[in-house]
Amino acid sequence: MRYGYILRLVQTGNALPGEQQNKKDEMMTKATDAFANVAKHGADNPSLASRASYNMGNIAFNKKDYQGAIDSYKQALRLNPSDADARRNLRTRITRTRTIKIKIRIKTSSKTSKTRIKRKIKIIIRTRIITTKITSPNLNPRSRRA
Repeated sequence: MRYGYILRLVQTGNALPGEQQNKKDEMMTKATDAFANVAKHGADNPSLASRASYNMGNIAFNKKDYQGAIDSYKQALRLNPSDADARRNLRTRITRTRTIKIKIRIKTSSKTSKTRIKRKIKIIIRTRIITTKITSPNLNPRSRRA
């Protein structure tokens, strides 16, 4: 399958309304299999294999397979360490996964430990905001008006 066709398959699947969920799932499964095939046989073109792994991560995340998304982004970064999109998505997915795990612990914890866990969530969110502000290229202080 050609790579452009696989991308169109994903775009078409994402555009389907909610009533056609079965067809959407079928298209995404087909696209994931095709991306996996491209990533596996991408020794001659590591850039294309990296993009395929990245897109597999996006599909896995949309299916709420967070660990699969993290693994795919890591594979994309192994193939292309300078991929800023994969690095950003990996950081976001890891943070979101931690937050989800903490929220699950809040639901099952006692009242005193709930406040402790809520503090941890605030710290993680603050750390994520600070990291984003530091690494964002759009926050150049010289470009701001006085």
